[in-house]
Amino acid sequence: MTTPDSSRTISLPADLGSYIDELTGGGHGDAAAIVRTALQQMRDRDAASAAPAEILIGGGECGMLVRQRDWSATSLGPIDSWPAELRVTLANILNSPVAKVVMWGPEHIMLYNDSYRAVAGDRHPAALGSPVATAFPEVWDWNRAVLEAGFRGETVAYRDQPILFQRPEGLETLTLDLFYTPVYCAGGTVGGVLCTMVDNSGRVEAEHRLAASEAELRRVTDAVPMLISYIDRDHVYRLANAQYDEWLGVAPETMIGKSVRDVLGDAVYQDRRPSFERALAGESFIAQTVFPHRDGRPRRSEFRYVPHVQADGAVAGIYVLGIDVEDRAEREAALGISNGRFRTAMDAVHGVLWTNSPDGRMIGEQPGWATLTGQSIDEYQNFGWADAIHPDDVASTIKAWTAAVLNKSMFVFEHRVRRHCGAWRTFAVRSLPILDSGGEVIEWVGVHTDITHQRAAEAALREQAEALARQVRHRERAEDQLRQLNETLEARVIAEIGERREAEAKLAQSQKMETVGKLTGGVAHDFNNLLQVVSGNLQLLGKNLAGNERAERWVANAMAGVTRGSKLASQLLAFGRRQALEPKVVNVTRFVRGMDDMLRRAIGEGVEIETVVGGGLWNTFIDPAQIENALLNLAINARDAMEGQGKLTIELGNAHLDDAYARSHEEVEAGQYVLLAVSDTGSGMSPEIIEKVFEPFFSTKSEGKGVGSRPVDGLRLRQTVRRPREDLF
Repeated sequence: MTTPDSSRTISLPADLGSYIDELTGGGHGDAAAIVRTALQQMRDRDAASAAPAEILIGGGECGMLVRQRDWSATSLGPIDSWPAELRVTLANILNSPVAKVVMWGPEHIMLYNDSYRAVAGDRHPAALGSPVATAFPEVWDWNRAVLEAGFRGETVAYRDQPILFQRPEGLETLTLDLFYTPVYCAGGTVGGVLCTMVDNSGRVEAEHRLAASEAELRRVTDAVPMLISYIDRDHVYRLANAQYDEWLGVAPETMIGKSVRDVLGDAVYQDRRPSFERALAGESFIAQTVFPHRDGRPRRSEFRYVPHVQADGAVAGIYVLGIDVEDRAEREAALGISNGRFRTAMDAVHGVLWTNSPDGRMIGEQPGWATLTGQSIDEYQNFGWADAIHPDDVASTIKAWTAAVLNKSMFVFEHRVRRHCGAWRTFAVRSLPILDSGGEVIEWVGVHTDITHQRAAEAALREQAEALARQVRHRERAEDQLRQLNETLEARVIAEIGERREAEAKLAQSQKMETVGKLTGGVAHDFNNLLQVVSGNLQLLGKNLAGNERAERWVANAMAGVTRGSKLASQLLAFGRRQALEPKVVNVTRFVRGMDDMLRRAIGEGVEIETVVGGGLWNTFIDPAQIENALLNLAINARDAMEGQGKLTIELGNAHLDDAYARSHEEVEAGQYVLLAVSDTGSGMSPEIIEKVFEPFFSTKSEGKGVGSRPVDGLRLRQTVRRPREDLF
């Protein structure tokens, strides 16, 4: 072991010795110092490599994230291999209370501390260990130039630099002080750039708010029609609004920093100085004075002095607010003259003058009202004046007066007032509010004018006018009735003729239908009797021919014909109203859907059937056999009209027939019904056929076809019609 002062001779390779000689010749110290420095750096590197992570102590959340992360997958490599300069720099960053970030290596990997998290925002912790270009692409163009300068060894600084960041909630601008310092490694190369940040966003925003507030204060004070200034303890102007230019002809900005003496002159200053001292002592007061004006003559003015008291109780200055009262004084004098003139005028006319308080009370002495009503001052005080109003008019008077007081509007009214002699007289009342500059009522001024004789004359004239108007109305009404009678006579005659013809047509149709019904019923009845005879004999014949299959088949066919004839007879009897129907409560939806197979077999596969059922369909009281027969006949007719190809639509829905419909269709009564509508895509009908479509035995089919073939004497059923396209039947 050697002492600090001992020496040792070391043999160095020739190239290393030459390098040390070059460093010595370049002014980097003597050879011994260079060797000692190199040995010290080797010792520090060995110590760092022996315990590389122990130097990263503390650092809050970011320190923990750095220590826990596996850096081997990054371009920095395992933390054990990091350069000592990076670890030392990062240790200082992590434990710094100031926002700092180092951008290391050619990829500019970001390593930062907890204070930097506010800048990183939602990018943290993903930005830790990421390249700058990846973590903050929106500011990379700006950062690229700065980092290039830093890696060249340049130190860069920015003051109050606005940086725009993209946040989840939108763009955010931070105002930062930025200090970029290169971090050197062994050999003099720059390994990274250290950035120290100071967030001045709050201060800058406060300065902007202060500037805006000052500008707003300037706008407000300039808009106020009064002198506003601020004077410090040395009687120097620190604030003056635009009214000083209007008053003195001096620009306010030229007054700032000047004493009151220099701006207003010594005489005015000496007159105002006691007020300044009084306000600087902490007293707030109002003083009347004479203030110079640009027109050359002094004007009466009123100044308010308000001390500016700081938090510690010291008075830093005073606010001075001044208004010109010259015009007000002149107006007050003119108002006094006007009031005297008004009272003189009221005494000269036939009216009673009175005044009320803002809330409608009569206060103080009212000589005019007392003379009119005979009330004493104690009787008419406040709302006692209402006692002199007629009892029938009190409620309406108070209601109208209260509305006028609340709305601050003119009060115009009429009521009866009891005079001092006890007589009731009609008075016209008119009152107006006197408003102050703020729009508030100062008092009410009103006049009562006696209009009793005027109203009596008007009433007499009104009665005469009403009598004359009644006579005119009677005459006009008679003339109008006569004119209407003449105008509507022809129309009423035509309408009655039309109604009569329509009634005759309905009677003829009814008689025709009754005749057809009787004929049909008689034929059906006789036909049914014949069928009974045939049916009975066929049954007896069937018993006698038992065992003869051929004969039994003939008998069965004959019986089937009898059955069809019986059904036809039944239908004819129903048409002729000689056979009672058998109605029952039926759910039409299930009934129609139950006929689906029958309909499809009857009309064939070439026709598409669509059933549309309305919601909440009511039950019906009908004869199912009649509805089944009608629907089947309509479907078969539709098939024929479509020539076996098309679409048949059956619609069910609730319907309400009103009185107007029932009046024009005698076969139905007004009420609620279930509508069964059948439509098809058939060939349609001409207007001539439509006129006959509801004739009982009319048919468009040829002889011997369809249900329209002759059942009896060539008669055809009315269901055998061809209907128009998409029409409802």
